[in-house]
Amino acid sequence: MSNNSDLEIASDESDYEEEGQQEVQKTDGPIKITHKLLRKWEEQIQTDRSTQIIKTVVEVFHATLESVETVKVHTKKEILGGASTDTDNNKVAKYKVEGAAIFNGVIQLCMTQLPGAFNRFLNLNDENKYKCHKAKRFPKIKGTLKSYLSNLIKLLKSVTSSNVIGGLLKHLHAMIPFTLAFSSLQKPLMKVILSFWSSSNSETVRVVAFMNILKIAVHQKSPAFFHTLLKTMYIEYVKTSKFVSPNTVSAINFMRRSLAEIYLLHTDIAYHNAFMYIRQLAILLRNALTLKKQEHFQAINNWQYINSLWFWAHLIPQAKKDTLLRGLEYPLVQVIIGVVNVIPTSQYYPLRFHCARMLTTLSKNANLYIPTLPLLTQILEEYDFNKKHKIVSMKPMSLTTVLRASKSQLSENGFKDALIENIYELVLEITAIESHRAYFPDFVLQLNIKLRAFHKKCRVANYSRKIKQLLEKIEENSRFIMSERATVTLNLKNTAEVEAWEKKMLEVGTPLNKFFESWNRVQKVQKRKRITENEENAAEFKMPQLKKKKKLAEE
Repeated sequence: MSNNSDLEIASDESDYEEEGQQEVQKTDGPIKITHKLLRKWEEQIQTDRSTQIIKTVVEVFHATLESVETVKVHTKKEILGGASTDTDNNKVAKYKVEGAAIFNGVIQLCMTQLPGAFNRFLNLNDENKYKCHKAKRFPKIKGTLKSYLSNLIKLLKSVTSSNVIGGLLKHLHAMIPFTLAFSSLQKPLMKVILSFWSSSNSETVRVVAFMNILKIAVHQKSPAFFHTLLKTMYIEYVKTSKFVSPNTVSAINFMRRSLAEIYLLHTDIAYHNAFMYIRQLAILLRNALTLKKQEHFQAINNWQYINSLWFWAHLIPQAKKDTLLRGLEYPLVQVIIGVVNVIPTSQYYPLRFHCARMLTTLSKNANLYIPTLPLLTQILEEYDFNKKHKIVSMKPMSLTTVLRASKSQLSENGFKDALIENIYELVLEITAIESHRAYFPDFVLQLNIKLRAFHKKCRVANYSRKIKQLLEKIEENSRFIMSERATVTLNLKNTAEVEAWEKKMLEVGTPLNKFFESWNRVQKVQKRKRITENEENAAEFKMPQLKKKKKLAEE
């Protein structure tokens, strides 16, 4: 296990004992664990198929955790100026674990040897390992197995090091088939795993925690358990997504993708959860539109609401066409468009872009036509890009982690730059998605009219040039589609014939789609470069932290 030093307790001479020391110090007191004894057990557990060696190792594991608890209790009493009670003194353990090296050795022995030992004792293989409770010898090992799993959960709750948690979760992943045999352990087990999945600062811990959740969800046959799991994970996702910043975006995106993977395991059960939560979002939207009070507006214009919509926009297109989940596409689209219309002012243009991206994701992944372009061209028509700005911003403004622009941001030239960049990106992506369609020239007719109008009235050269380039690329694609259509006779009533032609155009590649792919590659490179520069700047100005030493109260 990596970084064993994180599992340390108070060290002493026992860490470096001589090889010739007795294997077991047989006294009236507890048995002292030595390195030689651990090596003996490691060899024995690989060959001995009896319960005795397994029970011994599990008892030592329990004693190891008890030793840590004892150290914590005594330390706390020393700090508080208390004294040991008679109960503490009379509590004698069977095994004595002293020193960090012995502590780590016991944990390492359990992690590397116990999964295989349990499998060998119960004669389990890949076919029956998830039915260990049906094994003939299971009653003989049931109590020992449950004790070990309970202590493992206890250890996971108490450890704070990300390296150690990651190692323990990997070990737990191998023990998951055994946990399914104990229904009483499911709730505390899922609670601790879900806490790592939702709140850990370590990406590795979050990923390994999810692998445990996925393994349990795949092999847990109870519909009630799965329903509770979906509900709990969704609530954790919503809680975590309350605050969005450049530092939290990746964690929230991971939770969104992993949660969708769990939902897709049983789409019939997932449908009931999805219907209930989308209905709640719709009710909040209706209240905002009808009551028009500040508190109802705030219930809509927040990251938890938007990230909830993002989750459903990500999940639903991934479901198969014949599933109930796909039937929720239309109400979800209506809710997203409705959110834009709650407060359609310039302050909430960042929110509008998030909604437009959701609709674009739905359109692309679900193969749907959604009227998203009017949400973007409306900005070109209503916002005055010719108005002089009051503040000159040196850095480009990012709207990725913004829902509402502040008054100072509205006064910056960077805000107008960000509007044009986002409109350019979204219009380009939407038209590229539809660029192989037979109806493309008609699809962009109104768009072209509005782009020309903006190009004509805009006096800012950079903005006008950007929109002109976009218009030229769209018109070029329209000419391409019309020329290709002229070479064949399409029966528009024959859906299969039209789809076959469009598929051919997609394979050949349209001018607009090729341009978008090239542009998108450049944008990804620039984004990675910006992230690297930000990390370097953060490292350059990172100040060293002074750690304060805790002072023990004098008795």
